[in-house]
Amino acid sequence: MELDTWDPESHKRSRSSTISHSGDLETNIPDLPEDDLVSEPQNTSLFQTRALISLCLWYTFSIAVSVYNKYLLNGKGLHFECPLFMTAFHQLLLILLSVLAIRIFKLPIQHLNLTDRVKIIPATIASAMDIGLSNTSLLFVTLSFYTMIKTSALGFVLLFSVIFKLEVLTLRLVVIVAVMSLGVFMMVMGEAEFSVLGFLLVLGASAASGLRWSLIKIFLEGKVIHKPASVVGKRSTKPHPVQTILALAPGMLVLLVIWACIEETPAKLLKSELWNSSPFVAVGLLVFPGFLVFGMTWSEFELLNCTSPLTLVIAGIMKEIMTIVISTLAFKDHISLVNVCGLILALLAVAAYHYYRV
Repeated sequence: MELDTWDPESHKRSRSSTISHSGDLETNIPDLPEDDLVSEPQNTSLFQTRALISLCLWYTFSIAVSVYNKYLLNGKGLHFECPLFMTAFHQLLLILLSVLAIRIFKLPIQHLNLTDRVKIIPATIASAMDIGLSNTSLLFVTLSFYTMIKTSALGFVLLFSVIFKLEVLTLRLVVIVAVMSLGVFMMVMGEAEFSVLGFLLVLGASAASGLRWSLIKIFLEGKVIHKPASVVGKRSTKPHPVQTILALAPGMLVLLVIWACIEETPAKLLKSELWNSSPFVAVGLLVFPGFLVFGMTWSEFELLNCTSPLTLVIAGIMKEIMTIVISTLAFKDHISLVNVCGLILALLAVAAYHYYRV
């Protein structure tokens, strides 16, 4: 029995050939000189730094959007009762800001053929459902309760990730999600002012969120979108986050406008108390969160480029706990001992997941 010997030259040629001709990755990377190849430690360090920056930005923008939206919709704030119209307005701003960013940063335009546009429809619908149901639920529940229940997205992300083969189903993951679900149940039981409608809206948003992130992950990995000619020969075929926003936002805008016209009606929008002070002030109050949403969405997609959808939701749980603390301070939300125990249980599930992944 002969043992194969390791040949550095053949290893280098094999590595170059694998990078250049891998059909699974669907990339066209030319053979690179040895000096142009980034070492694995350096590449890992840059990747981790990019993920950390994206995570911090996501925390900042996401918490700011949650608090601002609750203030805008809450009776103690501006009492704007048209969350679907508000969300549609945000999508319009996302389109305009994305076009502006593409021009400023000279990003290649992602051309979608008819097949691609059809395939991206499920992600568009799931995204519209997630954001629309989330903002609507804030009319009925406190921000802290909404944030606690939204942690159930972990289970839905796992479900859809397994269905789309983005994650491997194991008994440990099932146990972790079960513990997380028990924590969510305790949060519900400890809510003093429980709203069935509000709870169902948040739960529906969580399910849509799980489907949304799995479908967007497939989109970002280039499994749906064909490569544009402008990026052939580059290291990656993943769309830029701004390109992903521009691909999803127009469809979401159309869906949300139709939904808002049916559910909220234009007459209700025009009679809103938001317009009582000044039209310019009202428009400004609607425009400002649009910039926050753009930054949040960009950082979300950038972070999703660096990790799996399940890991993203796990990291988001820490963000949601921060949101609960801020909501308690800003809106005087009541949190019972049962709520706290549920949060602790959820944190234990997060720690178990990190231990399992490492």
